[in-house]
Amino acid sequence: MKISKRSIAAVVAGAVVASMFAVGTPASASSKTITIWADTGAKAVVQNLLQKWGADNGITINLVGKDFGKVRDILKTAVNNGNGPDILAAAPHDWAGNLVNSGVLKPVSLSPAVKKGVTAASLAAFTINSNGSNKLYGAPGWVENTGFFRNIKLAKKAPATWASIKDGEFGVAYGNPYMMYPVQTGFGAPVFKSSNGVWNSTLGMGGANGKAYATFLKTKGTAYFSKNGANLVCDFLLGKIKYFVGGPWDMSKITNGTTGCTKGFKYGKDFVIEAFPNGPKGKSTPFIGVRGYFETKQVDADANGVAVTKLLNFVAGPVAGAYYFNKYSVRPANIAAAKKIANVPFQAGFAKAGAGAMPMPNIPAMDKVWGDWGTIEGNIMSGKSPVTDWQVTIDKIAGTIN
Repeated sequence: MKISKRSIAAVVAGAVVASMFAVGTPASASSKTITIWADTGAKAVVQNLLQKWGADNGITINLVGKDFGKVRDILKTAVNNGNGPDILAAAPHDWAGNLVNSGVLKPVSLSPAVKKGVTAASLAAFTINSNGSNKLYGAPGWVENTGFFRNIKLAKKAPATWASIKDGEFGVAYGNPYMMYPVQTGFGAPVFKSSNGVWNSTLGMGGANGKAYATFLKTKGTAYFSKNGANLVCDFLLGKIKYFVGGPWDMSKITNGTTGCTKGFKYGKDFVIEAFPNGPKGKSTPFIGVRGYFETKQVDADANGVAVTKLLNFVAGPVAGAYYFNKYSVRPANIAAAKKIANVPFQAGFAKAGAGAMPMPNIPAMDKVWGDWGTIEGNIMSGKSPVTDWQVTIDKIAGTIN
């Protein structure tokens, strides 16, 4: 991203990054220690799970939090210098292509039973064609996607199309292509083209469909997409908007309330999550994201491959899968764990919203898209750029890929 589902990775000054490299967390050489990095948000999610596994198996877990926007760059240098982590935990699957190209990852070794126990889509998300063969570079943990949140007291029926929503009724974190993606796909303008469910590096956002999407952004503007993109949950809880694009990470704030709007909503009584309205080209779909665990080449230096493999098989299993849902309200990649929560109403809502969607591209070209894509969306929507700049930007991005 991934960008984050919450933010696009920041551009960091070289001197600052260099100073962070210098203080990388060294991994222990002991086979009884596994050093794990996770972004600070994900660390809070997986910490209890990993520490308990370590205690149960006589392994010391050295879990270190890192900034989401910087951790990949830090990881590349740290592993090559011999002071990186053995595992990068709860990382977005779309980082796989970039990290494999950087030479810091090892293929993960999951048992046949564990592989069979997770969804094919989550395995595909971490599979990279490396030197002519497809290899698995991550142990899937959980699956997440955005959904369409509707206040059922203010809106008795779901809107059929994006165009049927009136100004002031809807909110989305615009300028963030991840969150805007369901609107864009309804115009038939996917980020890349694909064949048989496999992405290629040819952009799909240009041409007539891309122009139609950009025209929609220009015509509707911030009056439609919400000027208060930073505080959509509160706007939703306070009844200022009827609908918004949100994710599992919003569920706790929605149900329990949050700063500035302390009264929560009850699912099914106050709100529901459902499929997105259609666009002029039909079904609108979000990105499917898979969070998982990368094994780095630091494992060879630390001589703890057996313990790391054991842990990677555990985090893709049913016990860990149940934990992810209970802790973070996300859908486990593990099939058995996912079946147990399939009837949880809000999970069914996210599943409907993500039906037919593809995992976010894990190809290296994806990294070259986010920044300019988000900027032109925001500029057209706010009136800073004309519609014609959409195609200009797409052509510019294509030039950096090719």
